[in-house]
Amino acid sequence: REAAEDRSDAAAGASPRPRRCSRPVEDALGGPLREHFADFTDEPLASASIAQVHRATLLDGQEVVIKVRRPGIVRLVRTDMDILRELAALAVRHVPETRRYDPEGLVDQVARTMLREVDFRNEASNMQVFARNMRPQAGIHVPRVHGAFTRDDILVVEFIDGLKISDIEGIEAAGLNRQEIAANGASAVLGQIFRDGFFHADPHPGNLFVTRTGEIAPIDYGMMGRLDPPLLEELSGLLIGLVRRDAGKIIRFLQKTGAIPEDDEPTRLRGDLLELLDRWHGLPLGEVDVASLSNDLFGVFNRHNVRVQAELVLLMKTLVMQDSVGRALDPDLDLLDQAQPYLFEIMRRRFGMERLSSLGMESLGAYVDLVRVLPREVTGLTRRLRKGTQALVMRHEGIEDFRADLERSSNRLTLGLIVAALVLGSAILLVAGPGPRLWGLPLVGVMGCGVSLIGSLWLVIGIFRSGRL
Repeated sequence: REAAEDRSDAAAGASPRPRRCSRPVEDALGGPLREHFADFTDEPLASASIAQVHRATLLDGQEVVIKVRRPGIVRLVRTDMDILRELAALAVRHVPETRRYDPEGLVDQVARTMLREVDFRNEASNMQVFARNMRPQAGIHVPRVHGAFTRDDILVVEFIDGLKISDIEGIEAAGLNRQEIAANGASAVLGQIFRDGFFHADPHPGNLFVTRTGEIAPIDYGMMGRLDPPLLEELSGLLIGLVRRDAGKIIRFLQKTGAIPEDDEPTRLRGDLLELLDRWHGLPLGEVDVASLSNDLFGVFNRHNVRVQAELVLLMKTLVMQDSVGRALDPDLDLLDQAQPYLFEIMRRRFGMERLSSLGMESLGAYVDLVRVLPREVTGLTRRLRKGTQALVMRHEGIEDFRADLERSSNRLTLGLIVAALVLGSAILLVAGPGPRLWGLPLVGVMGCGVSLIGSLWLVIGIFRSGRL
């Protein structure tokens, strides 16, 4: 019933209705609230489609917030994902142009993301990893997770007493340095992406608070982005290509990440990329609008049916959000300029002596393994061949065309021999002159010459039609 009411609210454009949730919290924790909390505020601090948040006090006096999942939301998400899968299958079946976007794969990815987001154990794990990564980062505070209370449908974390990062007047009234906060936020996001490969993927103003000491405290860790080291290295090449007006680097990034075939030479894509880079090249980095640059870049990709990895889309969205939040605090903030040291550090790690020696040792180990196992594998193969338990299959590309040409040539040669024999026999019969006559010539000889003529014409026409003399 509550899920149906929420769907009705959403259809009407209204926010989900707050629920009195003391009973769900008690059910999740397996006991009355007084056993776990000294105080519990039933009126929610915030309410969204997936969960709502309540303020409470632990028995030891710590201020916390309780995030409790809305009843029936998992079933609702699964139902919605099933509907989307059916729509995606219909699109693939009846609108072939959509296949290059892989609608079914996109729905599967959205479903996995949504199901992870409604499992608060996943969010608690994200917060713990994020807290470890951000420990050396100045100006960032990650709320503490109270793991003893964490369930799949409930999350208890430290209460953040602060201001929303979009409250510029409040930040100034508190005597906090806006420029320092903006710089710390940009440095933190760039460190998350290019140092850790694990970043907060939803940094909109509602999810960022500023504490009374001027630290940024992100909340809502349900959506996180992950970049594995190989993709991170290739990504640095993409960004360097954008800064240095190198369309070749961008195309190589797309080829290496599977967005376009490696053996493809996309001339028109290269031309559109050069046009885009010419438009932005020469501007001071501080004047480059990350949102506009991102829109132009993805516009080029869409025109050429380039399928960009979901991680890259999430990354660009994060950078655009961070640029917008940072410029609201400090209009002179230059996110791209701050990113350059991280990019150079990635390139240094990629081509430094430590990395090259590590790759050399890995290659040497692979060769040693090959030398060690190769004699045994060859011996086993020859043994199986002798016993007849191993089949050796050879396939030659284009052999069928060669066989067809050979058969055609053989047929023509045979026909030519038959025609030659008929001509010779008919000439002998014409000279010998036995049997009945036609127009004063031996009938059999005349018939043989006629058949020879027809066969010769057939052979000549076939040769000319094939285009080969």
